[in-house]
Amino acid sequence: MKKIAYFLLVALFAVSVTACKQQNESSSQTSVEESSVQSSVDEISETESQNEPMPDISEDSASADEISEESNDTEVTPDEQFVTGKYNFEYIVVGDHCVLTKYHGGSSESDKNVVVPATLSLDGNDYPTTIGAGCFMDTEINTLVLPDNITEIPDNMCKNCIQLSSVSFNNVESIGQGAFDSCENYQVQMSELNNGHPEKIKSIGKNAFSLSGLYGKVTITPDLAVDNATFTSCKHITEIEIAEGISIVPDYIFSDCDSVTKITLPESLRSIGNRSFFCTNISSITIPKNVVELGDYFVGSNTIHNRFNFTGVIIGYRGSVAEEYATERNISFTPLD
Repeated sequence: MKKIAYFLLVALFAVSVTACKQQNESSSQTSVEESSVQSSVDEISETESQNEPMPDISEDSASADEISEESNDTEVTPDEQFVTGKYNFEYIVVGDHCVLTKYHGGSSESDKNVVVPATLSLDGNDYPTTIGAGCFMDTEINTLVLPDNITEIPDNMCKNCIQLSSVSFNNVESIGQGAFDSCENYQVQMSELNNGHPEKIKSIGKNAFSLSGLYGKVTITPDLAVDNATFTSCKHITEIEIAEGISIVPDYIFSDCDSVTKITLPESLRSIGNRSFFCTNISSITIPKNVVELGDYFVGSNTIHNRFNFTGVIIGYRGSVAEEYATERNISFTPLD
């Protein structure tokens, strides 16, 4: 019996050892497999990381550049100084001169009659003045005197100054666009500009005298550059002369000048723009032989019912664009040949 019990114990021990060995091998194999799987995952993750494109920062970089540029645009350079109030002007000192940028006069008579100083004394220095665009625009000034050192009247300088009646200047060479737009009380003849020396003026911009009080005869010479609509709606111009040597009349230049009764055109003329003399009060117009282009409604009547039809007579040469224009629009035509 003892022997049988002994063999049973030996057999049970052997079975137990075998089972433990199998369990350890299985556990070891599982650990190896898990490690292998984790290693594969890490490799895939590393591969994806390597293949993943870099984030696009170009937009951010552009924004930074834009911000930098905007910042530079607003920087005030060392030779500029902003000052407000003195002499009733806002102005900016740039280098060796002073630009008057905005007038802030009051309601007193002295404030409405402005004499622009030739120089401004600042910090012990005298700066020659110039005038910035729109300096007097929409103000209630009555008269304006510019110093002799002013050679340029800027864009919109006195636009909508409806009370302005007089402007004195001597050496102006250019008048910017809209400079005296809607200044109907500014009663002046072309011959009176520059205190009687209009020949000094070399250019007048777009709408410079629109709806102004410019009156009498206006002469355009080859030495004077004009633009579209320079004199449009000037209700007091009575005569227009385009001098010899000019080849083009700009669009709308004398449109709605309904007091004009006479227009003289040169033999050098080749083109008349759209509505150049539209709604003037002429009864006839003579078109020179060299004209090869007539713009739409270059002439028109100022009556309400015939606004787009010229009720006068076009005088010109047979077979010319003048005759063709008149025939197409049923306008009376008188030949010169």
